[in-house]
Amino acid sequence: MTAARHIAAQTAISIVINMALSAAFFLLLFGGQEFVSVWGARGYAADFVPQSFMITLMSVLMPGLATERKLRAGQVVPYADGTRLPRNPGLRALVLAVPAALAGGAAMAALLELAAVDGIAWEPALGFKVAYGGLLGSIVTPIGLRAALARRDTPRHSRKPGDRRREQSMSRRFVDLSITLENDVITDPPFMRPKITYQQHADTVAELGHFFPGVTKEDLPDQAGFAAAEWVTLTTHNGTHLDAPWHFHPTMDGGKRAITIDEVPLDWCFRPGAKLDFRHFPDGYVVTADDVEAELARIGHALQPLDIVLVNTAAGGAVGNPDFVNIGCGMGYEATLYLTQRGVRVTGTDAWSWDAPFSYTAERVKETGDTSLIWEGHKAGRDIGYCHLEKLHNLETLPANGFTVSCFPHKIRGASAGWTRAVAIFED
Repeated sequence: MTAARHIAAQTAISIVINMALSAAFFLLLFGGQEFVSVWGARGYAADFVPQSFMITLMSVLMPGLATERKLRAGQVVPYADGTRLPRNPGLRALVLAVPAALAGGAAMAALLELAAVDGIAWEPALGFKVAYGGLLGSIVTPIGLRAALARRDTPRHSRKPGDRRREQSMSRRFVDLSITLENDVITDPPFMRPKITYQQHADTVAELGHFFPGVTKEDLPDQAGFAAAEWVTLTTHNGTHLDAPWHFHPTMDGGKRAITIDEVPLDWCFRPGAKLDFRHFPDGYVVTADDVEAELARIGHALQPLDIVLVNTAAGGAVGNPDFVNIGCGMGYEATLYLTQRGVRVTGTDAWSWDAPFSYTAERVKETGDTSLIWEGHKAGRDIGYCHLEKLHNLETLPANGFTVSCFPHKIRGASAGWTRAVAIFED
């Protein structure tokens, strides 16, 4: 859910609750009186002080606690702007409640003094109290919620001496979104599979002699040999990797030269994430723009420029399956443009390809003769350049949003892709 929608919903609830509480306390204090006295220690005017205090306290504290739970669960998107109000919900409520009580009490006393009344009939007195409670709740609830939703990304140069200790007390949690490169688990077709040759410590003593002639295994600590090492044969599209626009087509953005992986802006690769759950779609299904819009509405996420959008498919639970490359849905041309037209520049999938499996696309091309269906999601990069991650993992463990994705690619000059250790980061 977006922050604005969350604030609107919580404020509406707060108004109703505060109007009911105002009525209840009025009845408790003045319930038996046909004519309510305005002045005196237990008079109508004096009651605005505790009413203002309690309404503000509850309007800030309770929605604030509910908001913190939703933030931790990734059910609401935080604001980017900061706040001077305390982070602790209880302290924040007190900081707002005390001045509200003083200001509210003084303002209402002044208003009643100007009205020059000593008493008020029971019905209008109740109505005014209820209206005041709702109005005050509508003012202070959004203030408290904006503070609860504010990201605390304080610039390093402006931090105070105690900030580092407070930051260290926060819990940062990582979720690994990358598969493991290995010889025996199938994540690619036969002609693309990686080959890893392992060297043990004893296998590299000869290499040691290149640097230290005459030194033998017996001369080394524990006679354990030199160094473990690996020789790896693979393509840039093995394992979890980030594809550059150059992989899809020679051009992007309507005719400009497509950028290669070493030219991808690093700013694209460390951004707030959102997850679209498409595990229910059958293998080979081509996701449409309407599907994307419907899923974003379901999870209550409003896309922001440079959000990293991850697509969870049935392939996420099929790593190692001999038929892995044919499992899961794929993103179509219109679905991809729906994201990139809204400023998204990095996407990702846990399937072998961003597009539907080739085996299903081949059938559709055979039936229709329409070769534009081949790699339609990839080819959307001709219109708007973007990158996508392929062969992600653990997406089913992520909430819809509320995390940051880190997916910096290996820097290979002029390459179409680069390997990445993609992770989701949660600030708990």
